[in-house]
Amino acid sequence: ASRSPPPLFTVMLRSITLACLLSAATALLLNGPAPQVAGQRAGRVVMMGKKAKGSKMVTVVLEADVDELGEKGDLVQVKPAYAENVLVSKGLGQVASQEMIDRIAAEMAAAKAAKSAAKKKATDTAAELQRVFGKGLVTEVQVGAAGEVDDPSLNVEWIASQIKERASVTVDPSIIMLPEVKELGSVIATVNLHEDVTASIKVVVEKSKITFV
Repeated sequence: ASRSPPPLFTVMLRSITLACLLSAATALLLNGPAPQVAGQRAGRVVMMGKKAKGSKMVTVVLEADVDELGEKGDLVQVKPAYAENVLVSKGLGQVASQEMIDRIAAEMAAAKAAKSAAKKKATDTAAELQRVFGKGLVTEVQVGAAGEVDDPSLNVEWIASQIKERASVTVDPSIIMLPEVKELGSVIATVNLHEDVTASIKVVVEKSKITFV
């Protein structure tokens, strides 16, 4: 059996080993990543929580036109702080309840349906005017010695009456545009039936076969 080392040698060996371990541990602490601190993690969680909370939106019904946001009556989604500190506090809007949201949504749906129906009616009317006046609306007038036309009855009211008589369609004279007739020939009457729908009627002005002396 091997002989045990002397006690002094054993103590020195343990001291050297401990010193090496301490040196290695110190090197790891100096060169390795910094340890996490509980307070730092908690801070990030709080910030993330605030950010998530701030990203929530509330629905506001505008009570006045707001630049770059919407018009009076619109439903808009904004951050809670902006809603309370700007829109509500300045009387520009109010936070919408579910009842208000449902009511406004129903009104918007009804308005959309009405707008669609109005456009369809205008389109149908334009098609009917094209069918009736496709070859033009011919009228005879008296002319002057130089061939000029000076007939004040050639106006939008007359066009509206012709549309009513021939196409059984009632239109307001205010939606008709007619150039002033000064000579024989033709002009185009434009009927603005809808913001997206117009009808054109060619008005042919001819010399009357009956001459008044």
